[in-house]
Amino acid sequence: RRLERELVTMATMNLNSLVEQLRAVYGADLVAVVLYGSAARGEHVAKHSDLNVLVVVERIGMDHLRKEAPVARSWREGGNPPPLTLTRAEWMGSTDIFPMEYADILAHHKVLSGSLPLDGVRVDAAHLRLQLEHE
Repeated sequence: RRLERELVTMATMNLNSLVEQLRAVYGADLVAVVLYGSAARGEHVAKHSDLNVLVVVERIGMDHLRKEAPVARSWREGGNPPPLTLTRAEWMGSTDIFPMEYADILAHHKVLSGSLPLDGVRVDAAHLRLQLEHE
């Protein structure tokens, strides 16, 4: 309960407070917090661009989800999409599902906490083509 009270969030949450709160939620299970999208490419426009954040964790339990919900809600209220939270296994095995997002993350990202596992993470051009055609 004390941790939940410490996770009081504000609509003006910044990246540093987001990272701190994600550390409080996941503890040792937090692998990486990564900024991607326009801000990581140096193209962020204040009050127009959102901040895209990838969170990679070892495991996600119901307790984690319950604790992360108010953090994600506050981040969203600040005009940003909720953090994309994946387990390490999901991150390592989903390039075929989200090839455009992975291509963007692999090309331009900024690690805010931890270390993003990249060994073996590759985007197949055929998967990228399929998503582009679909979009």
